[in-house]
Amino acid sequence: MAAYMTLDQRKQIETCLKLDLNTQDIADVIGMSERTVRREIKRGTIMLYDTELKEYPCYCPDYAQSLADEASKRKGRKCKLADDPDFIEYIENKIINECWSPDVTLGRARLEGKKFKTTICTTTLYNYIKEGRFPRLTTNDLHRKGMTNKRKEKDVIEPKKCLENRRIDERPETIEERVELGHWEMDCIKSARGQKTGLLTMIERTSRDTLVFKIPSVSQACVKDVLDSLERKYRYQFKKIFKSITMDNGSEFIDQDTIETSIYTKKKRTTAYYCHPYRSSERGSNENVNGMVRRFVKKGVNIASLSDSFIKKVESWINNYPRKILGYRTSAELFGMFIQNLS
Repeated sequence: MAAYMTLDQRKQIETCLKLDLNTQDIADVIGMSERTVRREIKRGTIMLYDTELKEYPCYCPDYAQSLADEASKRKGRKCKLADDPDFIEYIENKIINECWSPDVTLGRARLEGKKFKTTICTTTLYNYIKEGRFPRLTTNDLHRKGMTNKRKEKDVIEPKKCLENRRIDERPETIEERVELGHWEMDCIKSARGQKTGLLTMIERTSRDTLVFKIPSVSQACVKDVLDSLERKYRYQFKKIFKSITMDNGSEFIDQDTIETSIYTKKKRTTAYYCHPYRSSERGSNENVNGMVRRFVKKGVNIASLSDSFIKKVESWINNYPRKILGYRTSAELFGMFIQNLS
């Protein structure tokens, strides 16, 4: 029995109706079920006028065929989400409530071995969101709507005050290739214009573990206070955890000796490296983390009004955010293993 009715079969229905055959007889003639014939006649019937301008019903095969052709255009593969409410709930919870990206949501689910009826790729998930296939999830819930064009770096003159500092070109290959833990990037996020309070952010290059500190002012003294507090916390393990720190040429970092000198031995506690001026790409991990912080601390916000507990919540969110570059593991998981191995 044919799956779809053809135009010839519809013309046969028209002929049979003119011969006053019942629906069962018509079904036997065209090789379809009687129920299918009844539905077809109902769909394909239109109202015509006779010579006295009186309406009468008439089955029109051409009209019925046009309806079928139009319906076939709207047909498509059934959405995989239709029969998987657990998958919908998981995706919406992670993206809306936990601020995860679609790719991270799918990648972490695979890593944790979660089983759903639905199996889709990242591109399909983005398409489903754009098409409005989720009850609550829309593109407004996505942090990044698409790729942005990178700014071209311009050649600049090296400031004289930075010439004596250790340049990033001197970093060993182990730091460049991220094969050893304990090497950090550091930067400051400034508050609203006219406000002194800022944030000091540090990210470990291999595990991407992140530290965020609220500082009274974006100054060398406040940066020193943070590093000193970390040295007091980790004591003699500080040199193993913070083997090197790479930063820009801001005035808050400009004194290399202040960054490097231990409060206990007065010897070197870490090795400082400085990027080339206006080369933010040389601290790519740090810039990415700053962007993650800005999801919660918008530009123009007075950072002094933010509580320390709020800042730590932001830090915790970043460190517990699964990352594709880490195989969808979190920084907290990797850095925790590193600290345990030091004990």
